[in-house]
Amino acid sequence: MKHILFGLTLIAGILGLWGLSFAASYSGIIYDTPGANDIYGNPDTYDVYAMTVDYYSDGDQNYLKVVILTDYDTSKDSQTTYGDLFISIDGNNGWDYAFDVSDSTLYNISSASDQYILTANEYSDQYKYNWDTAGYRPDAVVLVVPDPDGDGGISPLVSISDDSDGSTVVHASATNSTLYQYTYTMTINVTGVDEFNPDNFDPTQLYLYWTMTCGNDIIEGTPEAVPVPASISLLALGLALVISRRRSF
Repeated sequence: MKHILFGLTLIAGILGLWGLSFAASYSGIIYDTPGANDIYGNPDTYDVYAMTVDYYSDGDQNYLKVVILTDYDTSKDSQTTYGDLFISIDGNNGWDYAFDVSDSTLYNISSASDQYILTANEYSDQYKYNWDTAGYRPDAVVLVVPDPDGDGGISPLVSISDDSDGSTVVHASATNSTLYQYTYTMTINVTGVDEFNPDNFDPTQLYLYWTMTCGNDIIEGTPEAVPVPASISLLALGLALVISRRRSF
């Protein structure tokens, strides 16, 4: 443990200087516990390690970048996929916004009824998977559904931003980290959200939630602030663990 703390302190200090060149005005991390009992199924398939959060401005545009660090990838379970990101800007007091990863659109869902929010059980029923309820979280919130009837009718979900200007990016990529196998990135244009205006943004009231469509591991919470971009902090942690492992041999 002393080796880990020493390595982390040293590397974080170096990267802290490096982080001065980044434009992020806020960086934070939400940690989960790898291999914890809250994981349904194989941890090597579903474990979510952490969520990094960066808020920054580029010109007159404001962005929220969220990166999921996980062992989950759709190639491991063909009946599931990446869930949507749910956002509260008033602590954990109900969802205000949801980022629909299927069309890279941020929706205001504060007035949406339950029919516009899909649970894992409803997802299973929709695709007729008939999952064993002992193997997943039936009640886990997994997706926002702007048009649940599929008739193109008027939806109470208000679109805040979409990918028409190329401002949102959703992708998963493999990593050689010893802590997690994949990163899943969502870059969201939040310019149209008053609470994400630089003068109003309060990270202590930000509460984020994400899981895959079976809900087998959930990560949620208010980010812990870090002094450098969140992705750099995770790199520092990874390098510190490498140093510790090498010294132990």
